[in-house]
Amino acid sequence: MGEVLSRRALNRATLDRQLLLRRTAMDPAEAVEHLVGLQTQVPHNHYTQL
Repeated sequence: MGEVLSRRALNRATLDRQLLLRRTAMDPAEAVEHLVGLQTQVPHNHYTQL
């Protein structure tokens, strides 16, 4: 099992995954695909979230 993240490290990892930590060179379509792909991991109906 891997190491346990501190609250700060977990916060930074979450912000980075959500593209909120720094600017990225993604075009808008890529960014939406990345972010919506994260949301579909939740077991609820993701189409209603769009």
